Amino acid sequence: MVTVASREVKVDGGIQLDHLFQARLPLRLYEWLRTQWYEQRIPMNSVVTATVAALREGQVQLNHEALSSSTDEDEAVQRFTVRMSRLDYEWLRAKAFHRRVSINRLLAAALEARRSHHNPDI
Repeated sequence: MVTVASREVKVDGGIQLDHLFQARLPLRLYEWLRTQWYEQRIPMNSVVTATVAALREGQVQLNHEALSSSTDEDEAVQRFTVRMSRLDYEWLRAKAFHRRVSINRLLAAALEARRSHHNPDI
C-alpha cells in the first residue's frame, strides 16, 4: 500500500506540486540509503529521486527477476517517506502500471540496481 499526499511549492512564481508517498523498502536497501546519507552526506530522498531520474533516462537497468519474484513475507521492511515532483511520481506510477508491479517493487528494484552498480561488494 502506498500513502500519497500532495503539497504546493512555489517555484519561480509558479506552483509545482510535490508528491509525498510512503514507500516500503527492504531493510537492506533502507540501510544502504542511510549509509549513503552518513558517509557521502547525500540525503536519502536525493538518492531516491536521482535513481528515479536515472531510471527514467534509461541509465538504470532493472533486474527482471527482482521485479517478477514475490517479496519474502518474512523480509523486514522499513517505511520511508519519499518526496518527488508530481511529474516523476506520475511517470513512476505509469511505469509500475505497465510493468504490472507495485510502485514499491519498482522503486526497490531500481534502488537495488543502483546499489549493486555503485557498491557491488555490499
